[in-house]
Amino acid sequence: MHAALPSPTTKNFVDANKTEALRDVPKKKLKEEFNYLQKKDYGEVPGYLHRVQQEIVEEKEYLEMQERERRQANFHGPKVRELSEEEKQDLVTALKAKWEKIRSVYVKMPMTVDTISQRMKKEEMENQMTSIEKDITALSKQHVYVHEEE
Repeated sequence: MHAALPSPTTKNFVDANKTEALRDVPKKKLKEEFNYLQKKDYGEVPGYLHRVQQEIVEEKEYLEMQERERRQANFHGPKVRELSEEEKQDLVTALKAKWEKIRSVYVKMPMTVDTISQRMKKEEMENQMTSIEKDITALSKQHVYVHEEE
């Protein structure tokens, strides 16, 4: 057996809903909306921001104090002086003598290096000669400054 279908209706549900909505009384609000503009501390800076600002100020003061201490340490730190021409010439002469001594040993080495120890010795002498050449170039400048030892 088949279930009976409801008979079609002529009721206009859209119009019925409209008229019912117009006749209804608005429902009461359950909770009153909070107005933040009426708060007693409205427009004031929150307390936690005061703490954060204070921490920032303290940190800046600490960093400035460290910078002052660093400057004072550098001020009283190692003294620097300029080398005289005579001192520069003495150093250059000594470096050239050392370079010549290393070069004379280097020239006497065989052209082909057979062992690892010979190869390492040759590379070490090349590095020493390169370093001495850089030092001579640095001493050839017009102004050369060195740290004085106390």
